[in-house]
Amino acid sequence: MNLLSNKEKVIKLFDERLHYVEAWSRAIGAKFLNGVRYVGGAGILLAQTIVWIFVPPLKKKHVLNQMDMIGVKSLPIVLLVSLFTGMVLALQS
Repeated sequence: MNLLSNKEKVIKLFDERLHYVEAWSRAIGAKFLNGVRYVGGAGILLAQTIVWIFVPPLKKKHVLNQMDMIGVKSLPIVLLVSLFTGMVLALQS
């Protein structure tokens, strides 16, 4: 009877430790897969970016229009932010 109870204790202890090892390996595997997914997504983004750089139908009119909108038409807000930044710096020094 004592031998059987010792065997049952060993089996129970083995099952408990196996549960911890299984949980630990699942956590490590999940982190690894998340890392692989992230690197894969970044690789796909890089590949798409490189492909779209060399796609020929760039329309100069659209590019110049966007440059005008982003550069020249944003000048008032840039000047306003610069003015307030300069006033704050003048007050602090």
